Amino acid sequence: MESILLKQYKTQKREELNLLVYYQVVGLPIGEAPIILVNHPLTANATLIGDGGWWNAIVGENNVLDTTRYTIISINIPGNGSGEGNLLENHTALTIYDVAKVFLLTLDNLGVKKLHTIIGASIGGAISWQMATLAPTLAEQVIPIATDYKTTDWLQAICTIQASILKNAVTPLEQARQHAMLCYRTPISLNRKFKLQKSDGEFDVNAWLTHHGKALAKRYALQAYKTLNYLLSSIDIAQADGSFLKHISKIESTIHIITIPTDGLFLAEENWDTYVQLKPYKENLFIHEIKSIHGHDAFLIEQQQLANILNSIFKKSIINENNKYSSVRHR
Repeated sequence: MESILLKQYKTQKREELNLLVYYQVVGLPIGEAPIILVNHPLTANATLIGDGGWWNAIVGENNVLDTTRYTIISINIPGNGSGEGNLLENHTALTIYDVAKVFLLTLDNLGVKKLHTIIGASIGGAISWQMATLAPTLAEQVIPIATDYKTTDWLQAICTIQASILKNAVTPLEQARQHAMLCYRTPISLNRKFKLQKSDGEFDVNAWLTHHGKALAKRYALQAYKTLNYLLSSIDIAQADGSFLKHISKIESTIHIITIPTDGLFLAEENWDTYVQLKPYKENLFIHEIKSIHGHDAFLIEQQQLANILNSIFKKSIINENNKYSSVRHR
């Protein structure tokens, strides 16, 4: 993984920070193919494929995001702890707006002036929405998955509980992750998976929660989790004036919203409301559904469904092979 140092970045809260931003480029070199930016979800990072890769089913040779056809860039969310020195002393220093700005500055440092696609899941999808409003002509298409352009009251409440656990619990990372897993799945998903079965006198569902809590605690820093939870609560592309239509309708990119009807974190109802309100103002807006009992995590569990949706989207997108999707300046 490579890095760029952004000196004296001025945050939305008017603070200045030096940010070491880690990124990864897979597939063809920058300047030789259409470029796709992938924005990672909450506890993942810029490692898309290979050992530790969180999207091996979607990114790779002959996959939907084909590394023999595209240049694929992924950038670590600042403060996520992935990469040396990538923690923020103040976990509330940055907002989603800042993360989007930092990603745009990173692309500029790499000489990238045009993207074929911005795609992101969960918090990565929210970053995608924000990038599209800040740079309305940057990408040919934007694909936000299992996400929203705003933090709802429901999501704010979840983030508040998470923040309380992270501040007060005896084992904060483990307990926060256990609570979060109930937000990522659904009652039907857990009931069908475990059926009140026990092993060694313990309910299997409890062992599952314990496993996920301990697993996160082994690989993630407490400060990083606090940072990402705060970022989740800061999503709001219309915070300047309260008009989301004004901000979203100026996006020239084709937008493909991918929603999950059972998502208990980013509600499908909100996504459909966005589609219905925006469609009269934006013809190149589409919405797709992943059908699943598994809730928010369906974007990771239902990989074949997601691949089918993305295949359909990419087949319809027009790729100008003569456009290198970058500036003439290369590193």
